Amino acid sequence: MAQPWSSLESLKFDCRWFKGHIPCKPHKESGVHCVDEQGRDCPHYDPKPQQVLIIKLGAIGDVIRTTPLLHRFRDVHPHARIWWLTLSPEVIPASVDVVLPFTPQSLATLGAVHFDYLYNLDKDKEACGLATTASATVKKGFLLKHGVPVPADADAVPKYMTGVFDDLNKALKNAEDQINKSGLDKNIKDFEQGLNKAGNDITREIAKAQGTQPTTTDTPQPEKDRI
Repeated sequence: MAQPWSSLESLKFDCRWFKGHIPCKPHKESGVHCVDEQGRDCPHYDPKPQQVLIIKLGAIGDVIRTTPLLHRFRDVHPHARIWWLTLSPEVIPASVDVVLPFTPQSLATLGAVHFDYLYNLDKDKEACGLATTASATVKKGFLLKHGVPVPADADAVPKYMTGVFDDLNKALKNAEDQINKSGLDKNIKDFEQGLNKAGNDITREIAKAQGTQPTTTDTPQPEKDRI
């Protein structure tokens, strides 16, 4: 008699642990299946119905500086399977569900997946080109248009402008110096506060040049369960 867990219909394709091409970690460690003999869900079942792609190629130092933002991504997308495409897969934290090196094989894989959210944190043409052609409902960061990088939406404009004008870039560098002094191995709140300060400095510079009133972002209050 066939067991409930032996049918294709019983498989949990949306589970964080499900691989498809190899046995999952919980099965390897304790022999569990997607459902048990009574048809009950596996105790390790962790549904991740959303797909989120992060594109951060860059130098290894730039990638390391970006990894603390995973805390924020997890807060915003608690039920997502997070993918990360990078030139430095060895430094990506284990909390990322799918880590892909920047290879033709990985690009073929990404071409067959639709993402709910795509975050491209690079302004390199290859990263922007991929972000533009990838299938995603919401795209944030930077895209490619007329052969040059452009902001995907209004949220990316302040950072984008720092690459266009030196004086705006200087405002960001001053804020980054403060971030570096605090050390990225400290609490994630330090990093987020530094990013907010950088964004506010850039916003003030843009408003000053345009003769308008700046709108800045207040630093968020620390969350009690944040570690």
